[in-house]
Amino acid sequence: MIFARLQFAFIYALEIGSARFLDKNKINMKSIFRGIFVERRVFTLTPGFLGGREQIYIIKNFRLFMDLKDKIVLITGSSQGIGKETAILFAKEGANVVVTYNSSKKKAEEVFNECNKLKESLLLKLDITNSESIKECVEKTIDKFGAIDILVNNSGVISWKSFLEQSEKEIDLQIDVNYRGLVKMTRAVLPFMKAQNEGLIINISSGAGKNGYSGLTTYCGTKFAVRGFTQAMRNELPEKIKMISINPGLTATQMTNFSGVSPRKVGEIIVDAAKEKIKADNLGDIDVWKFSFDAKLKDTVFGAKKKIGGFFKSEKK
Repeated sequence: MIFARLQFAFIYALEIGSARFLDKNKINMKSIFRGIFVERRVFTLTPGFLGGREQIYIIKNFRLFMDLKDKIVLITGSSQGIGKETAILFAKEGANVVVTYNSSKKKAEEVFNECNKLKESLLLKLDITNSESIKECVEKTIDKFGAIDILVNNSGVISWKSFLEQSEKEIDLQIDVNYRGLVKMTRAVLPFMKAQNEGLIINISSGAGKNGYSGLTTYCGTKFAVRGFTQAMRNELPEKIKMISINPGLTATQMTNFSGVSPRKVGEIIVDAAKEKIKADNLGDIDVWKFSFDAKLKDTVFGAKKKIGGFFKSEKK
């Protein structure tokens, strides 16, 4: 093959904006052209490097993807729904996954067992509304793996009722799980990411965090808050710690009585975002319906609410 005697591969990544080189022993050229990158830690070229006598091949318009192998990924609410599918997909990428649950231990054990077959994982109980539970979850993760590279703030609950029909308890729970718990979880993990000088936080917001819908008043408020928090934090975080919001539309989980897009499809987009195959916009948003053939914009209207009704807990479990 033409690349058999390759000494160095010189990669020009338009979206990254830096020239980099890779040792020939750390790269598979076939994988490059499939858009899969197998070595994340590369070195920046200095001006004049190309003046040497080594054979150089130029590859333009190539997108450099993050390798998730051996990354430590903590996912809140990963016993079912989007969290479950995301956990399994990360494990398939070679990541060490921390599977968490609040009350659905049996379901969480099934997810953990599947992840653990693929890559060493960890199962932890987590009550996202309890500060001590959050602290214990983070500490146990650090004790086990020594780092947290990616945090997926996925826990969520919803009440499909008009505002005055919602009880105070239902309102409080949505705020405590969907927003306050996410903020507390982020605050607990950030010091460790700062210490390792890198990290990624993925907040699961919603199409209901971009448009307000009757019958979802409190839920919409919490998801708008998640996006606002994400936008503000992106201006505050150091360069090597990233934060984004993933915004699904109607997704087939317990929260929607299993109406909508497959949670696996949403999980795929979350993993692609972590690999930087999908880039957030300048506000930090990734709208699922823009990247999934199955997820249409109309799904964000949550048209199933009339036939659902009631109060559903989902990934908090």
